[in-house]
Order: sequence, then C-alpha cells, then structure tokens
Amino acid sequence: MERQIPRGRYIAADRGGGFDDREPEPAPSHPSVDAAAVLIAEAHKGSPSRLPWFAIGALLVIILLACLARDSSVAGYDALADWATSRALLDGRDPYREIEVVAAESGLSLGSFAGVESAPHPRLPGALLLTAPLSFLTPHQAYLAVMALSLLAGLVVLGWTAQRFRMPVAVMVGALTVLSTPVITAFQFGTWSVLLAALLLYVWRGATAGKSPWLLGIALGVVTVLKVFPGLLLIPLLFGGAKRTVAVALSTFVTLNVVTMAVFSVDWRQVVDAMRWASDSWLPYVGNVGISGGLSALGVPASVAGLLPPVAAIISIALLWRRTRSLESVLAAAVVVSVVASPLSWGHYQVALFPVAAWLWSVTQSRWCKGSLIVWAPLWGGIHPFAADVLPGTLYQGVYVGGTLIAGVALFSAITRLGFADPIPAANPA
Repeated sequence: MERQIPRGRYIAADRGGGFDDREPEPAPSHPSVDAAAVLIAEAHKGSPSRLPWFAIGALLVIILLACLARDSSVAGYDALADWATSRALLDGRDPYREIEVVAAESGLSLGSFAGVESAPHPRLPGALLLTAPLSFLTPHQAYLAVMALSLLAGLVVLGWTAQRFRMPVAVMVGALTVLSTPVITAFQFGTWSVLLAALLLYVWRGATAGKSPWLLGIALGVVTVLKVFPGLLLIPLLFGGAKRTVAVALSTFVTLNVVTMAVFSVDWRQVVDAMRWASDSWLPYVGNVGISGGLSALGVPASVAGLLPPVAAIISIALLWRRTRSLESVLAAAVVVSVVASPLSWGHYQVALFPVAAWLWSVTQSRWCKGSLIVWAPLWGGIHPFAADVLPGTLYQGVYVGGTLIAGVALFSAITRLGFADPIPAANPA
C-alpha cells in the first residue's frame, strides 16, 4: 500500500512541535502585478458575438453607397488627387506642381476648397509609388478602389473597437462609430485614413503581442510614408527595445522614398519645397482641426504653428515613457498625440483614435477617465456635422479644434492615470 504523505508543515520543537495541516497561505503579490493582471483581463474582455461585425459591415456599405450617390464637387478629392499625381510621376511629368494643373494635364477637374491657395498635393515620393497602381484605373475606378480598401479596413478597426464591449453595447458602439464624422468624411473624400488606422492598430497591438518585427516594421514604414505623423510611434518602440522593428520601419521609409526619387529623377529639394508650400497653404484652412490649425487660426505664424505641436508631442511621449515604461500604454498615447499634433490634421484622421478609446474604456476603472471619454463622443459624433451647417467658418473651426483637443487631452490624460507602478513588458518585444 502506497504511503500517504500528509499535506501541511511540521512545527519546530522550539515552537511547540506537532503538525500543522492547514492550507499554506499564498505568497503576497506586488500591487503592480495585481493591477497588471486586472488590466490584461479587462483588455481581453469582449463580446464573442458576430453581430457587431455584421452591423458594422452593413452600415459601412450604406455609407459607401451614400457617398457615391452624393453630388459634391469634392467627392473623392484625395483619391483623385493621388491618381493624378501618380499618373504624372509615371508619365515623367512633375507631380509637385499645383494639383489643379497636374490634374488638368490628365483631363481631370478637381473641386476647390474656399480660402485655400493653389498648392501641390502633399505626398512624399514613396507615397506616389505606393499609390501608382491607381493610375492604371480610371479616376472613378480609383475612387472605388480606395473606398473598397477603406471598407475592409473599417471592418477591422471598428470591429475591434466594438468587441471591447459586451452585447448589446457592442452593436451600439459599432453603429455610432460608423455614423461618426471621421468615418463619413474618410469615405466622402476617398482618403487613406481608415487603412492607416488599421495599420496603426496592427502596429500597436502587434508590438505588445510579440508579432514579427519584419511585418510590424514594414507596416509602420508604409504608414509613415503615406502620412508622416505615425513616425512618432518609433519613439516608444525604440525605448521599449523593439530595435529590429524600428530598423525595418526606417529602412522601409528610406527605401521607398530614395528608390522613387532615383528611378523617376525627383529632386529632394523639390519635395521639401512642395511639402512646405502645401503645409503653408492648408495650415489655416477651417478643416485643419489639430493643434497647429488652432494656433494658425489664432494668428500664430505658420512656422511656429506647424513646428511647435510636433516638438511638444515628442517631448510628451518621452516623458510618458519615463513615467510608465509600459509599451502598450505609451504606444496608445503616441497614436493619440500623433493625430492631434500633426501640422495638417483632418477630422478623418481621428478614426485611429477609436480603438484607443475603446481599449481605455475596457482597462480603466477611473470614473474621470470614462467620463472624459463620454464627453468626447458627442463632440466628434454629433456636434461637428451640426456645427458645419450652422456656424460660421471660424467658429466652426473653433468647435472642431476644441473637440479634437478635448479628445487628445482626455485620451492622453487617461493613459497617464492608468497607474502602472512597474512596467508591463511586451510579450517577446520585436
């Protein structure tokens, strides 16, 4: 017969002797470890139902059809401008002249925006190469192609956002995000903002889940070529030890631009002058709703208004890393700050903020944080479209910039209040 070994512990003779068969008490854990476990469990909590995905997909199709049916002089503006500049690049023409001139040479008439001086289309050489496949289509087909990609990307971004909530709130959140101003304007103008939001979501979540540094780096490099502001994510990745991801991202960024300039004989000084020209022209426009746009509306010189917010963004991300040392939280903050502090920050850029807001809602227990998110929601979802039809241009920009600032401050402050006492390391950081 096998001998049964009693569970418990023997008490030393100098302490009275005998046998203590009580269950041993668990070792005390560090408060930061407990907090991390709660946050991780909450972050992965969500509804497994497929209903939010179907609801989001159906509404996105409706939005797409509505944008196609709408008679607007600026419908598909960004997609058509990308088509015209890429066509000029492949034809050997200068793509960095006034966009109206470049488009007219291809038989395309673009709509105009009141109060904006004629300027080049602000795209890096690598972005022209990435959008070159559009030039093999007709302008209308190019617009449809961008919208189709946005539809697929929207399913990923908005579906992930809705899945942070339980049913039936998940369906409601999905519907509200689809019907929000950022999503509608992204489809209306044929922008890459929804696709960019999907790539930023992949980089953010992938970097904290140990995904391939090659894929993460290529995704970040591509998104930075299309729009420069996502490059801010390189800072927390570098601080977090993801050196290979940073190296691949920088290599992708440099390769796409250098190869394009070498093959198509584009002078880098020409690119710099065109980007500065476009920035100065669009900076004071009423639709530029970031911090730089607000400063420009207040009369701050363009050189200061365009430079000060990006510098402040870099400093704020560095300080936040010093405080939390959490790759997940600082990457989330970098997404927020990069959108708000971009010299040209259009409303549809804010699609990238939806996943961050949903993640914050699921991981924070602070009433202040959740309250700030509730205040932010109607500012981008309801007040903006109403204000566009009722308020004068300058006042409308003030409402829109105010909403963007509240969004940025609320999200950034909520992240800083998560209270990570110790770092929560990424799983196999790239």
